[in-house]
Amino acid sequence: VKVYNIMCKLYEGGTLSKAFSSKYKFSFKQKLDIASDLLEGLSAIHAKGLVHRDLTSRNVLLDLSKKGKRKNRMISAVIADFGRVKHIDTANGAKVQFNSRYLAPEGIIAEKLSGEDYFATDLFALGCILHKLHFEKSGPWVD
Repeated sequence: VKVYNIMCKLYEGGTLSKAFSSKYKFSFKQKLDIASDLLEGLSAIHAKGLVHRDLTSRNVLLDLSKKGKRKNRMISAVIADFGRVKHIDTANGAKVQFNSRYLAPEGIIAEKLSGEDYFATDLFALGCILHKLHFEKSGPWVD
C-alpha cells in the first residue's frame, strides 16, 4: 500500500466562497491582489498545458494577514482542488465545469471542444469569479 502526503501552506482565510457568503467587504486593493494572484495562477496552469475544469469561488483559498486595519490587510489567493485537471491533449470530449454557474456557453456541448478550447472555458469561469468579486453579486446569467 502506497501512502501519499501533501504538505502545503495553511490558508486561514478559508475559501473565496466563504468570504462571499459571509458578505466580507474587500477593499479595492484587496480585490486587485486577489485578481492578480488568480490570473497568475491560471496562467501558470495553462502554461503547462493543463486545464483546471472546476474553477469556482469554493476552489480559491485566501490568506488574509492579521496585521493592520481590515481594509489595509495584505491578502493573497491561490487556486486549489486539482482533482479534475486534465492535459489539453487528453481532454477532448471531457466535461468542462462541474458547477453550471461557471460553465462557458461553448462548454455546454463538451464533445465539440478540443485542445485549446478548454483554456477559454477556464477563463470564462475565472471571469465569473472576478465579476462576483468586483460587483459583489452574481452575474445576470445566474438565476
